[in-house]
Formats: sequence, C-alpha cells, structure tokens
Amino acid sequence: LEAQFANSGISQDTTKYNIVAAILDENVLDFVVDILSNPPENENYDTLKKALLNRFTDTEESRLNKLLTDLELGDKRPSDLLRQMKGLAGNSFSDEVIKSFWLQRFPQQT
Repeated sequence: LEAQFANSGISQDTTKYNIVAAILDENVLDFVVDILSNPPENENYDTLKKALLNRFTDTEESRLNKLLTDLELGDKRPSDLLRQMKGLAGNSFSDEVIKSFWLQRFPQQT
C-alpha cells in the first residue's frame, strides 16, 4: 500500500487515511472503529496504520510460541516450513537453532 501511495504521488496524510478507511474489510473495521469514529486531528493515517499493525501483528511471544510448538510440516514442502519458521523467528535465534527446530518437525524413522 505504501508503494502504491508513492507510485501515485499520494503524500497527504488525510488522503491516505481516507483511502485506507474506504477499503477496509468489515471484519477489520470492527478492530479500528474507535479510530474511524473519532479520528485524531493530526496524523490520521499514521494513527490508523499503527493501530492496524498493533492489533493484527502477533506479539513476539506469540510468534515464538508458534515457532516452538504450533508449526508442523503437514503437507507443506520442507523448504516452505523452514521459510515460515525463519520468518517467525526473526532475529531471535541463530540459523543453527532454527535448523534444529525445523529438523524436529520431520517424522521419526522407525
């Protein structure tokens, strides 16, 4: 969205706010109705953007919990699982530690 604003030459905070508010899905609207019904006088777009990110982005604890316990290989390709694990881990773990978690997700051979 930021790239589309830049490519379209849209830099006005109010214009960005109005565009985002107009395209939000009904399910998302419920999470930011407080901001939409009473927008701040300044930095409308930045306030809305921060609220959306805060309310829809997993906390670090949640991401690490998914990494350590919730992720399974299932029908994913091993490389897809590794990519997902690296994304969740961010900079919290070294590649060696992530690889160890990744290898634990494979079925045990008998």
